[in-house]
Amino acid sequence: MARRERGRRLRDRQRTGDRRPPARSQGARCRRGRSAGRVEQAGHPETQAAAEKDDPRNLAEAGRLMFTVSLEFLHCTFRGDPDGTANTGRLDHGEWPPAPARLFAAFVASDGSGENCRITDGSELRWLESLPPPVIRAVPDVHHQPLLPRYVVRHEGKASGSTHQEHVGRTGTLVRAGVRVAPRDSRVVYEWDDEPPPTVLEGLRRRADRIGYLGASDSPVRVAVATGERLPGPSDAFVPDPDGETTIAVPKSGDLVVFDQMHALWTERGASVSRSQFPALRHDAWYRSPTAPKAIDQGGAVAWLALRPAQSGRRVSAVTTLFKEAVLSRHQRLHGEPSPLLHGHGFKQKGYEIARYLALPDVGGRWSRGRLRGRALWLPPGGDAGARNGAR
Repeated sequence: MARRERGRRLRDRQRTGDRRPPARSQGARCRRGRSAGRVEQAGHPETQAAAEKDDPRNLAEAGRLMFTVSLEFLHCTFRGDPDGTANTGRLDHGEWPPAPARLFAAFVASDGSGENCRITDGSELRWLESLPPPVIRAVPDVHHQPLLPRYVVRHEGKASGSTHQEHVGRTGTLVRAGVRVAPRDSRVVYEWDDEPPPTVLEGLRRRADRIGYLGASDSPVRVAVATGERLPGPSDAFVPDPDGETTIAVPKSGDLVVFDQMHALWTERGASVSRSQFPALRHDAWYRSPTAPKAIDQGGAVAWLALRPAQSGRRVSAVTTLFKEAVLSRHQRLHGEPSPLLHGHGFKQKGYEIARYLALPDVGGRWSRGRLRGRALWLPPGGDAGARNGAR
């Protein structure tokens, strides 16, 4: 009966010209509402967005991304000599990620510097070399392929008395090409939180258009420059960190002057100019790779004090009590009211840790007597910098 009634209503609407779709059932409306709710919830993950914004590697979300250089390896491979040892044939790992110093050298070579500039004035190079180490977005896991040594014809500018295979009047020489790196993602992005002036940005864009390869000539690249936006690339990042586990070469102010001097001497004297005549231009910066284990803050001692003369181990309670009183008293005179972290009073939540006033006994050795040789002040992890500096 219900089916006949719906059919009759549909025929009546068609006769009267009413083209509205039939009403949905209550169950259909509920299903649609639940689906829409799921889509809306998935489209606005507040917790995930907050976590991404707080990530120090995400300069764009933090609002600090000002300057970006992106490159893409067109052959999906990269070959560069990381430390000048590729010609020994003993190199088994190539350079990865491509060093910012190598990128800077590519910008210099694209239009020269000083009087050799043709489409720029060179001011963009001085600005670029003064930047701090960038965040490098690149995949951490790559395949390193050591290349086999091979013989090639030596070009000496004149005929030789020997013969290399079918090349009459030529000699051969051994070439060790080094290591070719094949990443899963051929894109690499360099990010800074410094904004370039318009003239500098225009000069860098012109130079980027003229960069044909990075490293060896069999590593062609496409380079792009942007400001204020996050260019496409890998999500993994190598982050500058003084406590990092790897070093990457970066440019420093003054490198451009040395480049100009080397170029001028090479133009005048040719191959007789050796690298030993100039200071090394390698400046390493510590980086934390994406695969590095996360550092766990376990607290630590902020002050070590020798105890002279050494005291008996039986006086450990008296020594630590007097040590605590001395620290709190001196803090009160120099910096005002001590932090609750130092005396343990004033916390409103549970599960907190406070400072530890430690006595350091002479133990563990064959002739140890257990006498107190020193004192140390230990602060728990997560303490604010002001409290740590005041305690120190």
